[in-house]
Amino acid sequence: MDNYVRISFYDELTALRNLIDDGDQESESSTTGLSPDNNADLFLGVEDATIDLQELQPNLVNVFRLWQLFVDRVNPLTKIVHIPSLQPYMMDAAADINKVPLSYQALLFSIYTMTAVSLTSQEAMQFLGMTRDNAVNQFTRGTKLALTRSNFLKRYDMTTLQALSLYMLSLNGRADNHSNWIMGGTVIRIAQKMGYHRDGEQFNLSPFEAEMRRRLWWHVHTQDSRNAMLSGLSHAWVATNWDTKMPLNLNDADLSPDSMEPLVARDGPTEMAFVLLIYHYSNFTSRTFLAFEAAFMALRTGDGRQQLSRGPIEKYRALVDELDAELAEFERKYVDPTLGGVQEAALTVRPLFVDKMKDIMTPMCEQPEWGTEIFDQIDSLFKSFTQSHSRNVAVFKRMANTGFLWFIRVGFQTDALLLFTIKLYKRPTGMLTERAWTALESIHDIHPDLFDLSQKKIDRQAQLTLKAWAAREQVLAQCGQQVDVPDFIQRLRQASASRAPSSYTPSSESPASSSQPFLLQQTSPYQPMSLDLGDVSQYLGNNIAAPNISLDMWGNLTMDNEAEQQQALPYGGFDFSKLDFSSFTG
Repeated sequence: MDNYVRISFYDELTALRNLIDDGDQESESSTTGLSPDNNADLFLGVEDATIDLQELQPNLVNVFRLWQLFVDRVNPLTKIVHIPSLQPYMMDAAADINKVPLSYQALLFSIYTMTAVSLTSQEAMQFLGMTRDNAVNQFTRGTKLALTRSNFLKRYDMTTLQALSLYMLSLNGRADNHSNWIMGGTVIRIAQKMGYHRDGEQFNLSPFEAEMRRRLWWHVHTQDSRNAMLSGLSHAWVATNWDTKMPLNLNDADLSPDSMEPLVARDGPTEMAFVLLIYHYSNFTSRTFLAFEAAFMALRTGDGRQQLSRGPIEKYRALVDELDAELAEFERKYVDPTLGGVQEAALTVRPLFVDKMKDIMTPMCEQPEWGTEIFDQIDSLFKSFTQSHSRNVAVFKRMANTGFLWFIRVGFQTDALLLFTIKLYKRPTGMLTERAWTALESIHDIHPDLFDLSQKKIDRQAQLTLKAWAAREQVLAQCGQQVDVPDFIQRLRQASASRAPSSYTPSSESPASSSQPFLLQQTSPYQPMSLDLGDVSQYLGNNIAAPNISLDMWGNLTMDNEAEQQQALPYGGFDFSKLDFSSFTG
């Protein structure tokens, strides 16, 4: 991995491995029923190629409910489909999905899937009359089957790309970051194959098609950038040879497939406010990633006082100030929070990203806690993580009435939470620790899935949290202090004590599926092969060994027992590559 932030944490990963190993030895007999972390069937495999898609189609009432929910809460934060021209296809497919072309079947099922992902468990029962997991699994199956039947690797068009893009978005939080980056590469390659990396004006396309291509390309490219960073890679791995213009500030009503008149951007608030702010930020990170890496490496040298180190830091600080001013000017012109909805959500973008970058670029010696609680870069980033989650809580509260809370939930990185928790375990007292525990309690309030111990990674996180709290209680008791046990700790203890192997059920993270390859099944016969990564360790850092990877996994998507899973992973069975620190880097 060439993400310098990740490389900085090798010692922390070693400590984390030791702690997890201890916990695994203590609870080995109680984890046999946990849902596996294998996400392969989210990308690969169709349960029954002969199944009628109508069997997976929601009933008529739920089709319209899902559509309206998509229009209200998903589309405003994605803007890659044109609602007025897509709605007739939805109407035709409502009674029988087979009445519309395969590409539209895939798009509609991806809409159902993404909408189901955006629901809470309570909302799923209220709106759909079924559990959220069942809804997500059912519509995921439909999406994969429709994409397979459309032969999307060879017969692709804008509708297919829209379907793939929404489906990949639905996998955030369901599949691991590395899988998302690898499989997301298929989406951006299809976009490049279709020429979306070139602005449509060069090809004399209609204004409508040129504009929709821009919306799609910027969404796909932004997601690819995000996936690269979450997988531990820098923006150097993201497509750079492109010239597609940023989408215009227009409402869907301003676009018509039949119009040939040049489009003129609106000078005021529109439906595009949120995504345009995201794209401005994404464009900034792509343009300045070299400056960020130089600044971050400078922050790592000594205590940050060296004159030689301040140049890159001050340069990047100036760039962040320019971004702050650019986004503030955009808000002044194009955002009106009194309109509510997406306009109010748009005001969360600038502080969420800009303040985080300013925190990271504050040298250790300039922190108020320097010399008392902050002694190295890890301590400084621990504080940044705490502040970042405090901001997330503020954003969560602001968006509580907008219907967009799903955006925060699906973007949450449980892997990064592991490092945060191990730091709490190692520093049970202090002012930063007090703030961190407050942040951790808020995180559990926002993300109720952290109490679902049927998922292995969530169970692992819960055990670490309980270990950290036990260490804190012990130290405080030795000092003669008593501390009230937070509600979320009590809930985690109850969940941990009450769980039994027979109670574990697969979640929507790993829906049951057959081993039929999804992306590879169009090439037959499939021959398993072995890939030796060789010198790939140059990207992982000298301290982290790269295992040989067998591509047999594409043919046999499930591992039958824990021993097989551990044999496939370095460090005695724990996959440290899943740890993610992108919360520190944006």
